[in-house]
Amino acid sequence: MNKYLIVSFLILCSIANAQWVKKHTDVNQLYNSVFFLDSSYGFIAGYQYPDPSFILKTSDGGENWVQSNIGGVPASLFFVNYDVGFCAAFDGIYKTTNGGDTWNLIYQDNVHYSSVQFIDENSGFAVGYEYPQNLYLVKTTNGGLSWNRILVASEEGDSKI
Repeated sequence: MNKYLIVSFLILCSIANAQWVKKHTDVNQLYNSVFFLDSSYGFIAGYQYPDPSFILKTSDGGENWVQSNIGGVPASLFFVNYDVGFCAAFDGIYKTTNGGDTWNLIYQDNVHYSSVQFIDENSGFAVGYEYPQNLYLVKTTNGGLSWNRILVASEEGDSKI
């Protein structure tokens, strides 16, 4: 029985491994986030020290990539449709309204944002920390025009919600 289990496992692993194909590589670039809207249209966020941070965009499933620059070091991407997307970064939250061609800083404070998620084009959340480890959640209900910041946990480990 164990022999069949091991053989099955090896076959499944080889099948799963065969699905991955390297499409883009640059040993000097570090990638932090990937987000695909469908099998063709997707984005990768990253940086290359000391060069500017970047967002890569593909519309052909990763065969070709177009780069746009972004101000802060990106940590997380989320797109609500093909035009509108958000990026949580070390220095704030960025937004694009033209499919990732340009990115604008829409919110900035002392928090280093690590994740962003949107329910629709208007309602979204981001989470990040402020040294020395205060954890914050920010919320918008108007597409990022304004944000409400909530302290989730302090450096002492006290939960605030």
